Amino acid sequence: MLEKITSICYVSYHIRSEKKNQLKIQKISCVMSENLTCINLIRMKSTYAIRSDNWYNILTIKNVGDACGENTY
Repeated sequence: MLEKITSICYVSYHIRSEKKNQLKIQKISCVMSENLTCINLIRMKSTYAIRSDNWYNILTIKNVGDACGENTY
């Protein structure tokens, strides 16, 4: 009986541990995808600002930078 209880506890522990690891991986991948999105928006912003003489476009691009949590001009 003791072996059965020990076995169930062991399996339960590893299932919980695996779920925690999956949550960590999901959180890390979410943060990485957010960072990549911000980097791509910043690259797009700077490329577009260089090609554009129009102040309206530059101001619009500035707002996209603010959406990433950065005040880049």
